[in-house]
Amino acid sequence: DSATQSISGTAALTIDVQSSNLHVISVASGTVSSSITYNNRSSNPRVNTLILVFKYSGSHTITWTNVLWANSVTPTVTGVSGYADVYMLTSYQGTTGVWIGTVVAQGLVSTNL
Repeated sequence: DSATQSISGTAALTIDVQSSNLHVISVASGTVSSSITYNNRSSNPRVNTLILVFKYSGSHTITWTNVLWANSVTPTVTGVSGYADVYMLTSYQGTTGVWIGTVVAQGLVSTNL
C-alpha cells in the first residue's frame, strides 16, 4: 500500500511514517516545502525506512529536515512538469534520530509511476 498526498504553495510537508513505507506526493508548480515532519516513527531500536516519490507539475524546492546526505550534498530536485524523483530515507535511531537520505532515481517520466 502507498500513501498519497498533494501539496502546493509554501508549507511544511507531513509524512505519516506508520501509514506506509511508500509516499507518493503530487507537487503543484512553484511549491516550496519549507520543512518535513515525520509523524508516528517507531521507537528504538526499530528501523524506519521511507520511499518518497515526488511527482512534479513544475518547479519545487525542498528543505529536508534532519536528513544526512552523502558528502553533505543535498540533491537538487528535478522540478519539471511530467517528471518525478524518488528518494529513500532510513533511520535506525527511533523517534528522535536523523534520517540517512539516498537518491533512488531522478528525472523519471511520472506517467509511468
